[in-house]
Parts: sequence; structure tokens; C-alpha cells
Amino acid sequence: MKRRWVPIDDIEPWDYMHFPADNQYGFNVSQKDDGCSLEEHVKQIESIKRILSNGQKIMPILVGETLHGYKKLDGFKRLMAQKELKKELVECFICSIQDQIEHKEYKFHGMTMECRLGGQNKGDFRFPLLEGKELPNEPSIQEIKTLYFGVHIRIELCENFHIHWGKLGKYRLELGRRDFLELADAFEEAKIYE
Repeated sequence: MKRRWVPIDDIEPWDYMHFPADNQYGFNVSQKDDGCSLEEHVKQIESIKRILSNGQKIMPILVGETLHGYKKLDGFKRLMAQKELKKELVECFICSIQDQIEHKEYKFHGMTMECRLGGQNKGDFRFPLLEGKELPNEPSIQEIKTLYFGVHIRIELCENFHIHWGKLGKYRLELGRRDFLELADAFEEAKIYE
């Protein structure tokens, strides 16, 4: 599984639970299959939009690779909220075609994700970090260590080393330990500290 920013237009959002509709929302829901009504979806989408507008991160959605892009596996409301906010990129956990065939499982912050439709079981949309500040009552916050938090950049150690930069930290560079140390040495040699 990879974690990447994906162009939002490359993600197919529809499935048998969520489908396009000619109504004011542009979609409808099979409440029998999904468990939530259209009204509950709309309410949660508005809540996620507020979270994003306040600069808070949300859990990346789960998508599967296809021959022509990506198909949403889990995170319809998170995806639609970002569409409504006119986001160009969406942070995703990406399952390969083989991962989907095998229904492969991955762990992230104590949560098990399975490469299948509805494969993320989570209790909250929010991601346990708000621009370098800890959120209250979030047990998985201990799994993220902020190694550096500057005005325009932060470096975190979680599932690997990664550097966030740009507006709301939307750009992300993932590095293994060796690559991270080489980057740190390069900065030291160039005497770049700020």
C-alpha cells in the first residue's frame, strides 16, 4: 500500500452504495447497503468541510488502483467534502490491484485497513495532528513525533519520516531512515537552518 496525493478527478467515487443523482447534492445513497441516509451523508460532509476549512487534517481515503486511475474503496463523504471545497489533490492510501484481489490488510495508527470496498474501519474523520499541535482525547497521537515544526515546514516521524510543506502541509515527502539522514546531512553541509 502506498500513501500519496492523487488528483481528485482521477478518483471514481461511485459504487452500489453511492451513485450519481439528479438532485441538489449530485448523488444519492442506498441506505439499506450503506447504513446512513442521504441526509446523514450531507450532514457529515458539511462537518468534514468545516474540519478542513479550519486547517485540520482528515484521514486519507482508501482507493484502489484501476487500469484508468483510482476507484474509491472507502471515504465517500471525505472525498465529496473535498470535491465541494474544490480541492485538486486528495491524500489517499492506495491499494494495488493485487492487494485488492487478496483483500490485503494494513495497519495504520492502530486501525486495520483492508483493500476492499468499505475497508477502513474508523471512529473519526479527523487525523490525529493539527499543524503540529496535539489534539485532546486522541490515543493515537502518541504515534506521531514532530521532529521539527517551523513556519512553512514540519518533519514528522510516524510510519516513516515525512516532511510536510505548502498550504496546510498538503505536500508530503516520504523518506526512509537512510534517505532522511542523507537529506539532513545535505542541509548541514549547505548550512541551511531556516
